[in-house]
Amino acid sequence: MEVLSQLWKFGLIGVSNNICFYVFYLVMTSFGISPLASMTVCFFLAVSFSWVFNGIYTFRVALSQASRDKILIAYGVAYLVHFCCLWLLTQVYKLPHQLAQGAIMIFIALVMFLVQKKWVFADNGDDPTCRS
Repeated sequence: MEVLSQLWKFGLIGVSNNICFYVFYLVMTSFGISPLASMTVCFFLAVSFSWVFNGIYTFRVALSQASRDKILIAYGVAYLVHFCCLWLLTQVYKLPHQLAQGAIMIFIALVMFLVQKKWVFADNGDDPTCRS
C-alpha cells in the first residue's frame, strides 16, 4: 500500500507541477519564445520543485546532496529525451507543439516516478549514497 500512497502523492505533486509549468510554457511561447527554449526553462524549474516536494512529501526523506546529485542526473537524461522528442515531433512530424509537449510530459512523469522511487530517494541500507 505504501507504493499506492506514494504514487498518489507523486501524482498530486506532478499534476500541480505539470499544470503550472505547462501554463508557463504556453505563456512563454505566446510571447514568441521558441518551444525548445521555453521547455528548457520550464523543465529546470520543474526539476527543483519535484526534488523538494517529492523528497519531503512523497518519499518522506531528508533532502541530501546524494539525492540532489541523483535527481540532477536523472532529470538531465530526461531533459535530453524530452528535448529530442519535442524536436522530433514538432520539426520532423510537424505535430502542434502544444500537443507534443503535453504527451511528452505525461510519459516523462511516469518514468520519473519509477526513477525517483527506485533510485533517487531509495532507502537502501547497502548503499551509503541512498541514505538521507
